[in-house]
Amino acid sequence: MILKKKSFWIISIIIVVLIGGGIYVSKKPTVVEYDTVVAEKGELIQEVSITGSVKPAEEVELAFERSGKLTYLPFQVGKEIKKGQTVASQSNADIAAQIKQARAGVDSAKAVLQKYEAVLSSEQVKLNEYKLGTRTEEIEIAETTVANAELSLINAKNNLTDVKNNAVSAIDEDYDSALSATASAVSVAENQLYTMTDLQEAHFSEYDNIGNIISDAKSVTVLALLGQDNTGRWTNYALSKLNGGAKNDVAVAQNNPTQSNIELALINMKDSLQKEKNALDKIQIKPAFTATQILNLSTAKTNISAELTSLAAKQQTITVQKTTNINNISTAESAITEAENALASAKSNLSLKQAGYTIEQISTQEAAVKQAEANVNSQKAQIKSSEANVLNYQAQIGKTVLKSPISGIITKVDAKLGEIVSANSTVIKVISKAKYQIEANVPEVDIANIKLSDIAVVTLDAYSSDKEFQATVIKIDPAETIIDNVPTYKVTFQFAEESELIKSGMTADLDILTEKKGSVISVPQRAILKQNGDKIVRILNEDGLEFTEVKVTTGLRGSNGNIEILKGVSVGDEVVISIKNGK
Repeated sequence: MILKKKSFWIISIIIVVLIGGGIYVSKKPTVVEYDTVVAEKGELIQEVSITGSVKPAEEVELAFERSGKLTYLPFQVGKEIKKGQTVASQSNADIAAQIKQARAGVDSAKAVLQKYEAVLSSEQVKLNEYKLGTRTEEIEIAETTVANAELSLINAKNNLTDVKNNAVSAIDEDYDSALSATASAVSVAENQLYTMTDLQEAHFSEYDNIGNIISDAKSVTVLALLGQDNTGRWTNYALSKLNGGAKNDVAVAQNNPTQSNIELALINMKDSLQKEKNALDKIQIKPAFTATQILNLSTAKTNISAELTSLAAKQQTITVQKTTNINNISTAESAITEAENALASAKSNLSLKQAGYTIEQISTQEAAVKQAEANVNSQKAQIKSSEANVLNYQAQIGKTVLKSPISGIITKVDAKLGEIVSANSTVIKVISKAKYQIEANVPEVDIANIKLSDIAVVTLDAYSSDKEFQATVIKIDPAETIIDNVPTYKVTFQFAEESELIKSGMTADLDILTEKKGSVISVPQRAILKQNGDKIVRILNEDGLEFTEVKVTTGLRGSNGNIEILKGVSVGDEVVISIKNGK
């Protein structure tokens, strides 16, 4: 009995101790622990890692991104070329004219900026004078400024008159030239139509399939050029009696050379030339053709293409001249506005000097200074926009030049000088001198980061990872390939050097360096949080107990899991990655 009582009390004491300990632990403050990293500057590398397969070297097909006339084609099949060497180029006179116009826009914007800066300087001087008070000699200077401003306004108005007269003269000259070109085109078009008819009568007079095709194409041409339908099998004598269609439009423009008449003649003449070109293209050379007939057909095609190019150039010249006239007149009108403003400002300044300056006037002048500053800043932005326009046209010119992405040998030239080549149609094929290449399918999430000439470090599964090779991106297929329901894009790499170790069919692991930045601030990507559409990081306070949430702007994502911080974090900041025992 005594033993049972003793056991009871021992158990009771243990229970009380456990309950008390639990209450103590529950009331003990929770210690928050932060996992942090110190923001430092360093190198950040972005890589794309993929797996591919070694293949025998293949040809690279080179094509232009835009349609145009081929003006440079220096190499023939079998010629060895180097990487980056120009192998073909297109006519780019139209873009060159646009670049010239864009550069003129930059110069004009800079000239306006100089004027705005001069106005700002003038307004600041006035403000200083207001604060200092008026002297007799200042009034005399103000009177002289008014006189000079009046003279400047007269000169600006005279200049606008001259600019408008020059604009009329220049555009009239361009329209006259265009009208002459259309008249010449009519003669060429009729002569080549006669050539087409001669070939038709000699070799395609039957009512078979090809005969009907040529007849229909000729009928379309005659309708556009001479205004008569159902003429597919008319003779040259019958055709020579027709005067409608584009030919009539040109005659009307010659009799009444208004801009609208000339433009209509240009448009319709270009259309008829294009239809005639299409008709000539349908004529297939037969064994029965004589050498003269073959030459006549080739000459007809060349002449029609030349007239098309000529009329297109005339249209472009008119367009550029119109834009130039608008810019020149706008600049001259702006000069008048500026001269009027300068005169009004000079008169106001004279009145102020004669009357003395009040606190309200000084405040008004301070506002004028701020407005002048705003004009300067706005014009600087306009200059940047104009310069960007120049860069855009320069990029377009770059698209008219075809350069080989690899060193190798030309295996095919699929165009001729003077030919109009279509966008994305193969012009030249080049085969690499290297024996092997690598083909890899890149997922759509990574393809945007890869570009031509990117360098890749390659390891082959057949050898140890210590054996590395180097390869360059030489081709990126524009069309996707679906693999396991995932869109991928085939990318071709060329080995930098040949090696007996490289064999067809080997599996290749590639690390492609897509971008590298030095001396940038970066933090682990998991430290970036999203809050109300913004990206934020948590920066630990100096006391180590609390943190501050800071909005950040991010940049390059590195392959090491870090991300570049463009704004919001400074070197030395302790950035919170995760929190233990806290929220």
